[in-house]
Amino acid sequence: ATMGPFVLRAPPRIGGDEAEAPQCLLAGLSLDVSPCKNYEWVPKEPSPLAERLAELGGCELLRLATCPVAVGCLRPMSPPPP
Repeated sequence: ATMGPFVLRAPPRIGGDEAEAPQCLLAGLSLDVSPCKNYEWVPKEPSPLAERLAELGGCELLRLATCPVAVGCLRPMSPPPP
């Protein structure tokens, strides 16, 4: 398992200008989770970060510092039939 810090970078834009830059880098954040044995990662769809950006605008960084958000969960997988 890996624990941060993690570097976040905006994806490269091809032929765009600065006016098209995303409002918040965290709004498009997706996680590639490797769950432990017998569990599966279930992301929330749509992303709560993108939803809050659409509703409130601004950037998620300051909101995350004061208000955590669940972006998914680990769900136990059903055991195989006997």
